[in-house]
Amino acid sequence: MTFDELLSTYEPRLAAAFREAIETIKSTVVLARVVERLDRGDVNGAVEAMQIEPEAFSALEIALQEAFNAGGTNAVGKLPKVMDPQGNRVIWRFGVRNPTAEAILRDLSSTMVMHITDDQRQGIRQALEQGLARGANPRSTALDVVGRQSRVTRRREGGVIGLTRYQIEFIERARVHLASGDPEVMNRYFELKTRDKRFDRTVVAAIRAGKPVTGEALTKIVGRLRDKNLLLRGEMLARTETMMALSSARDEAMRQQIEAGKVQAQDVTKV
Repeated sequence: MTFDELLSTYEPRLAAAFREAIETIKSTVVLARVVERLDRGDVNGAVEAMQIEPEAFSALEIALQEAFNAGGTNAVGKLPKVMDPQGNRVIWRFGVRNPTAEAILRDLSSTMVMHITDDQRQGIRQALEQGLARGANPRSTALDVVGRQSRVTRRREGGVIGLTRYQIEFIERARVHLASGDPEVMNRYFELKTRDKRFDRTVVAAIRAGKPVTGEALTKIVGRLRDKNLLLRGEMLARTETMMALSSARDEAMRQQIEAGKVQAQDVTKV
């Protein structure tokens, strides 16, 4: 397989594992506990109640391990057939359990999960503070973060869990723009590539009437914006992490061949 073929194979697996982790976190949040802490003004306690923990992303770590192993195995599988000085064929092998390989994979995995969880906690804290600051009640603020349960799928939709801080910030700006009632400001909504175009007519009607988008319409528009950005977040994260895993594994595979004396370092060229 080529590098691009490996990428197209393992990237979707990481994206799916990320979505699975976010769905699990959302489904296990005890809303009453979050609301109780917000009622007390304990934003940090509300964040902790959502239990955004590294263990929630174990399936994502496993997917990353599989990509790493595939990258290394594929790299040695593409090496040419050569003979050693004694006339024996050189057997190329990649050891995923090699101490250095394990250290590289452990670092890739822990860095990925730490970045996700830290960014999540900060983004969620920010979203809770913004909700309370604009006067939303604790329950509504909590639902804006964890998502509202769909009557059809019974799953939580919308919410900011899984989004980056940047995504949370720009979606909040979209909410403010739509609720402003200022036609010029509201028109900025149409610049968003991740908007759900099915709501365009609703926004156009509000702009023509010179009125803000409010209530259930605003909640649905922002919820769909969050869902589409979560999908984008998973795809971007999966692509970045899969490329890192495959590239690191290919480098480590060659290092193992050099260390085993099967090839000299000066004979290896990276393209």
